[in-house]
Amino acid sequence: MQVAQESTYVRVFDPATDAKEVRMLIGQGVMEGLAHANRKVLTYPLSLTVWVGLAAVFNYATGLVPKSGEPLTYLSPLIGFAAVALPLMFIPEYLHRPIFTRLMRETLGAPDVVALPKFYALDERSKIIVLEHEKEVQGVVCLDGRRAGEDLGTVLGAEEGDLGDKGVIESAGVGTQKGGRKTVATLGANPGVVEIRHLDVDIPLRQAGVTMELLAAALDHAFCVKPFSNAKFSPTTKVIYRTNPFVTDEEAFRRCGFVTSAGPWSEAIGVGLFNWKGRWLEVTPAVWDAKRSNVYRS
Repeated sequence: MQVAQESTYVRVFDPATDAKEVRMLIGQGVMEGLAHANRKVLTYPLSLTVWVGLAAVFNYATGLVPKSGEPLTYLSPLIGFAAVALPLMFIPEYLHRPIFTRLMRETLGAPDVVALPKFYALDERSKIIVLEHEKEVQGVVCLDGRRAGEDLGTVLGAEEGDLGDKGVIESAGVGTQKGGRKTVATLGANPGVVEIRHLDVDIPLRQAGVTMELLAAALDHAFCVKPFSNAKFSPTTKVIYRTNPFVTDEEAFRRCGFVTSAGPWSEAIGVGLFNWKGRWLEVTPAVWDAKRSNVYRS
């Protein structure tokens, strides 16, 4: 496994310098799905059928039909297809943008992002690992060993100015009670399991295949594999991940040995006009040990 350039490498998160870039990457990863969702709607067979039908009606109503003896009129129906396509392209954007804006707010308002360094210091299995390229953080993976497979809630509502559940900060163990006492984190329902809560990489580097760098480093930490991880904690039974239905690099997860997981994890929430959902994947220490040498050799 080779990095894209010599100036690209994986390292541990530095809260003093990386927090802003990491939050931007997480939010960007959510909003990136907007363009993919719009494209899926526009290329759906029913959408294409509607486009062709409306274009045919438009051409007929405006007289944009081929005429015998006039060769140039054979191109005139294209005008109708273009005229109908323009407004149709804005419909998915108009309907999807509020959905993805809400999803981004809920993601950025989750306790693990609001209190980024604190949340991922609650458990020794938890970790934030970043990918630095030319002195800028352009990739991140966040491992949660405390509340794996659970919905954390959010302090932000769907609209600007709306608030969610303030209690999620306290229940996550990253808030402060009256009198200055720190709150105690709620114990997770899945001990020994680690969840990859976020895996986001800038598009140019993702296309270069460096997502595998972050994923491999995350698995090495979760399963206490040297030299990346010198941690010594009770064995991790599996690492889980809920895929993004729009931008997940499924090939990278497959090469690392991930397979579909039956749970019991929090239910995947449908997103977009066609209610697209991600799915849960998992990998065990034995499978990663078998795959690891091939991953690093490629």
